[in-house]
Amino acid sequence: MLCAPLPVQLQPMTPRHRPTAFASELRRIVADLEGDRRALVDADVRTLDSAGVRSVDDLFESLRRTDDADLPIIACWFVPRIRGIPKATAVRQLVCLLADPSARVRHSAAIALGELGSRSATSRLLKAIGDEDAEVRMAVVYALGKLGDVRARESLLHVLGDLDEKPKIRAAAAESLGSLGDRESGPALVACLRDRSPEVRLFCAFALGELREPRALRALQRMVRTDKGRVRTYGTVGRAARSAIEAIRGARA
Repeated sequence: MLCAPLPVQLQPMTPRHRPTAFASELRRIVADLEGDRRALVDADVRTLDSAGVRSVDDLFESLRRTDDADLPIIACWFVPRIRGIPKATAVRQLVCLLADPSARVRHSAAIALGELGSRSATSRLLKAIGDEDAEVRMAVVYALGKLGDVRARESLLHVLGDLDEKPKIRAAAAESLGSLGDRESGPALVACLRDRSPEVRLFCAFALGELREPRALRALQRMVRTDKGRVRTYGTVGRAARSAIEAIRGARA
């Protein structure tokens, strides 16, 4: 069930909330991009303008627009990137979308909450970690890693250990555990270095390197010698293990 529409309740309009300042902020965002990405975002700016989105208030209203399937998704991308929006206000507006009927909207909201980096979103993201849509679950796991909140550890460990979950999502959970900076995850990550999925093994090795976990050294050394697994785009598991060993030894030097 969707949250009831929230009044935006911003302070009296500051220069950053006025339409002219909003347009300037959108131009700044576009100017910071390059190539194809710049062209795509520029097209999104024109879409917002055509829909009458000319202020921060309008942008928040567009998050709840059901008459245009793409508008809330475009708005989700812009919310974390516009300077001057209080994080607490942005989080309140975005967390409601984690229950939206559209998986695409839920996915976009989760990504945006990760980009905002506010741990006030952790509890709502944890409730969404079991979403029925795999891409939404992936986005939630990614966002929890971006937030770096240790309250997510147990839920991420559950995802990592769920053999019925897609390997790419379990691998993302391992990566996010590495981002938490909490060595309590170390034993579970070491155990999953023997996982049947090379993607899971690779990201467990990566996470152990991020954690500088010395208890993983023996298992990682074995992987360097024996693990021939390869993950498209990311390379070999053995190389990831070697990099993790170097990170751990560097931290101990």
